[in-house]
Amino acid sequence: MKKLKKVRKVRKPKKRKRGVPRVAVTQYIPAKNKVIDYLKWYNSGWNGISWIIDESLPYPILGLNFEDIGIARMIFKQLKQDFGPEDEGDEIRISVIRGIDKSAPFRFTFHITQRGNAFDISRYYRYVLDQNSDSITMRLGSAEEFNDFISNFRGEYGIAPAITESNKIIPLMDCVIRKRTFHLIDAWQVHPEHEDSWAITDIGDILVPDDVKYPPIKLLDDLRKNFVRQLDANLKAKSGSMFTRKNLM
Repeated sequence: MKKLKKVRKVRKPKKRKRGVPRVAVTQYIPAKNKVIDYLKWYNSGWNGISWIIDESLPYPILGLNFEDIGIARMIFKQLKQDFGPEDEGDEIRISVIRGIDKSAPFRFTFHITQRGNAFDISRYYRYVLDQNSDSITMRLGSAEEFNDFISNFRGEYGIAPAITESNKIIPLMDCVIRKRTFHLIDAWQVHPEHEDSWAITDIGDILVPDDVKYPPIKLLDDLRKNFVRQLDANLKAKSGSMFTRKNLM
């Protein structure tokens, strides 16, 4: 006797009740920026930087200190696939932003993103994973220490994930990417279309020279204030006066 195949019964989709709107599900869409996948960087626990200078190394190494070295290896493996072992086009944009705190002159922000990642006000406020850059704030004790730190960037250097073993910082040289460029900028010079605008958070503490009346950073501050003001107005118009941006975020 010929065995019959069991036919799976296809369920019919449920009919949507009238007056019940469809709910759109927000999905995480990886950004076009190839340097920073914010989800991976966040989960990797990046918590600092360090300079490693040793006679056995071909050039100084800028170590990026990660808590999860497994994810760090994944990040640098992808970077090497995208840009090669030598970042000749400065696609991995590394910058130091000084003057971020007028009460602490040697406090600075270390910022990493992709070249050409211009600031986008709507992405900045919409979703943290859309920002496509990462930064960390550090502080040195004197101008001499800061100048010594900056001097390490002159000429050839490498970037690599680093681990700490027995109070010693060790770079993973199999992940190293060689570079020859970096960017040093004063915070007050950052304008709304600048790549480093992503890293500027508290504009009120920016150190501005006395002879500069209209710093470019003021334009960035005005842009953000106007955007938030318009956002609040739109939310109130759509949801009523009981909802504002502050209790939605």
